[in-house]
Amino acid sequence: MVIDACQRQGRGGSPTAVLDEASFTDAERCRIPGELGTSHAVFIRATGVERGRPSYSLRFFTAESELPACGHGTVAALALLAIREGGSDHHAVLRTTSRNFEGRAIRNRDSVTRRSTRAR
Repeated sequence: MVIDACQRQGRGGSPTAVLDEASFTDAERCRIPGELGTSHAVFIRATGVERGRPSYSLRFFTAESELPACGHGTVAALALLAIREGGSDHHAVLRTTSRNFEGRAIRNRDSVTRRSTRAR
């Protein structure tokens, strides 16, 4: 799925490919942004429950290589997770190669807003 992360007043944004973790090679992960017309992609893997919240591992890729972190990718991942959950307020523990943090997304009619994250 492609999510337009970080829109301003419902416009623009950074199209981000968001996919579930699968048995992709890193070379395949690097090809996906170009194939889907985005500059980057985030891969989500459910890792269980942590601190009473669902937890996920995130990996970010551009056409060149893996990134240690990506703001637009994180926002897009939270948006997709909130959409899937179906509730109005989604909390999750997110893990990247550089840090772990709590993310929160609030669903409004046709959009999702990231509210805050706390580093751990």
